[in-house]
Amino acid sequence: MLTQGHLTSIKPQSKMRRYHDGHGLYLQVMPQGGRYWRMKYHIKVADKRVEKTLALGVYPDLSLKDARIAAFKAKQQLKNGIDPSLYRRTQRYEQAHARAKLFLGLAEQWFNTKKTNWSDSHRERQQRLLFTDLKPLHKLPLAELSPALIMQPLEVMLARGAIESARRALHVLHQVLDYGCALGLIHQNSATPLKSTLPHSTPKHYGAPTTPKDYHEVIRLLWVNGTDSVVDTALKLCPLLLTRPSELRAMEWQEIGDDHVWRIPGRKMKRRRDHTVPLSTQALVLIQCMQRVNGHRQYVFASPTHPRQTISENALLQRMRRLGITKEMGTPHGFRASARTLLDEELAYKKDWIEHQLAHKVREPDGRAYNRTEFLRERKTMMQAWSDYSLQYVQPSKQIDANVQLIKEIS
Repeated sequence: MLTQGHLTSIKPQSKMRRYHDGHGLYLQVMPQGGRYWRMKYHIKVADKRVEKTLALGVYPDLSLKDARIAAFKAKQQLKNGIDPSLYRRTQRYEQAHARAKLFLGLAEQWFNTKKTNWSDSHRERQQRLLFTDLKPLHKLPLAELSPALIMQPLEVMLARGAIESARRALHVLHQVLDYGCALGLIHQNSATPLKSTLPHSTPKHYGAPTTPKDYHEVIRLLWVNGTDSVVDTALKLCPLLLTRPSELRAMEWQEIGDDHVWRIPGRKMKRRRDHTVPLSTQALVLIQCMQRVNGHRQYVFASPTHPRQTISENALLQRMRRLGITKEMGTPHGFRASARTLLDEELAYKKDWIEHQLAHKVREPDGRAYNRTEFLRERKTMMQAWSDYSLQYVQPSKQIDANVQLIKEIS
């Protein structure tokens, strides 16, 4: 018989060892340190006495006392002619099958099959819709879902004015239930009748300064009122790089090349295509300023409070408001519209170069999509001119200005 004192004194050996407690129960100790409760038993299979092993749990998560109780229950099953190993497998299967018939189980299965093909931002949004906004549906059996039940969480979203989010939630819910129909778990999609019932939201464009005066006023506020913090540095880069805020937040040191080009992998992009971003001297200096703070971390703009993560989705927008930039004056995403207008109307650059820089879909007259690396040389010139134009009325810190001049001389 094993005792608690004996168990605590057992050390891993070079080979697997078994320490018996009696009546078929023993502790199996692996060379790597793993300790597993096992029970040896015999059962008749086709008139033959067959030896089998039942896995009971891991020590010390499963104590000696609990292991003995589990072994006793297994022996009771044997007395009733039940194979405990087969019974446990059947139970696991039934539980998994029952979970799959709940909305949460189907949603998790659908999400896991789809998430590898999504960008990080799209995956986060789908995850929020499915597992936060639609949480009231999680414990409902698929067979009991009805349009009225589905409308309940959607009405909560509509009540807070999130019309577009409600429509997106219904869309992702419809896809999940379509998946359930394909698996044969349900016979019809109960979300279908709702597709024409939700109201349409009024399209809202991102706030963006599109006149030279308005644009330079916003840039002035960023530099005059801003600091050298992680969030403020990311904000100063927003108008200079023209990427989406989610792409900027996820910038990694390994993506920045010695040729002063930031290469964003397709998995991070909205259209799932690799994208190249030429870095102006001013942008490069701002990025280098992050070396002393986050140079040893994965992300250039790692969160000060959670270093393994990026700064939050709302950090840039909230900081703009604190700097005195109202929603009418601009948003982080709105700088893309500013550049789209001013690069064309004020600096007279080709629209194709601008669209490439914004990672928009650009096609030739014959329909063939352009390569994302095309016009790289021209876009380098354009992006340097854009940075010069953006910062012509602000005075960067002496250290940043000196570094800009140094990089220009090296280049």
